[in-house]
Amino acid sequence: MRHIAIFYCCFHRLTALNPSRSLNVDLPFSDVLVSVSLDDLLPRVLHLCKESADRKTRVAACEALNSIVLMIIGR
Repeated sequence: MRHIAIFYCCFHRLTALNPSRSLNVDLPFSDVLVSVSLDDLLPRVLHLCKESADRKTRVAACEALNSIVLMIIGR
């Protein structure tokens, strides 16, 4: 839980410094390149990780957060 809070704070500091800068991830598929904006998705996933009462939802959100972090680090 502490790691999620630290990541959340770092994410908000980065976006607060330059609000016009967006966080995008490109997902290459066999026939198209999809650009996904994480600006709206990441706060919702973080909220579900921290606040969801349903264990399955929390686990799925944490797995999604793990995948997002790995995509960001892999850039």
